[in-house]
Amino acid sequence: YGGTVSGNDAKSGGGVYIKAGTFKLGGGNIEGNTTTEGAGGGVRVEGGTMTMSGGKVSGNTSATNGGGIYTAGGIGLTMSGGEISGNTAASNGGGMLVQGALVMTGGTVSGNTTTEGPGGIFYGSTMTLSGNVKIYNNTLKGTTPFNLRVGSVPVTIGEGGMGAEAKVYITYTYNADTKLVANASDTDYSGTFFSDNEKYTVSYNENKQLVLATMYQSHRHCLCGDGQNENCQQNSSCQKISFYCSFQFYYLPFFFYLENSK
Repeated sequence: YGGTVSGNDAKSGGGVYIKAGTFKLGGGNIEGNTTTEGAGGGVRVEGGTMTMSGGKVSGNTSATNGGGIYTAGGIGLTMSGGEISGNTAASNGGGMLVQGALVMTGGTVSGNTTTEGPGGIFYGSTMTLSGNVKIYNNTLKGTTPFNLRVGSVPVTIGEGGMGAEAKVYITYTYNADTKLVANASDTDYSGTFFSDNEKYTVSYNENKQLVLATMYQSHRHCLCGDGQNENCQQNSSCQKISFYCSFQFYYLPFFFYLENSK
């Protein structure tokens, strides 16, 4: 619940390596540690349990996965407070990679990066979020937003729901018709979850689920009229649009979104 673990290096678990034990982080700093071969630049927990209610895991570097924290062998993590920031991983989970169940009721994961996978969080089992969780400003290669990887297992909104100050940025990586971000909840949290990709937005559907959707439903209208576009006129699927011309400028009578116009 206090003190600092810093400036260490090891094959795995650069700052702290727990095997078949319990690790509770409630304060202090784990910073500037490095792995030379394995995972867990700041912390590696294997065959035990980990809870984080406070403290800071920052500026650590992993040669593989979990720049800040790595849990192995199906071990989960419960986080209710504290900060995981400024960590780097060569592969997945710049902030943390959790193989077991990840439960977050608070805390911040921000400013982490990787060279391959999600810069913030990679979870391998299930993830439950509630409270004022903040997951933002994590990147791939320091520039591309890649905060939380949501795959085949969507996020579950935990008891009590999301807090007013919560913000969670996500990237969806599973190939499915319905890009499900979070399981059904009676409350619309589309104002809490955001897409890393500006072409998409998180919306609340009729099934009370959070899903990833395009920012607009694109469609094409051919601009036909007065013989100006012969190819368009020959296309039976084309819609003729009325317009008027003045000094060789075409004025549409109402708003259109033009995409890839030539």
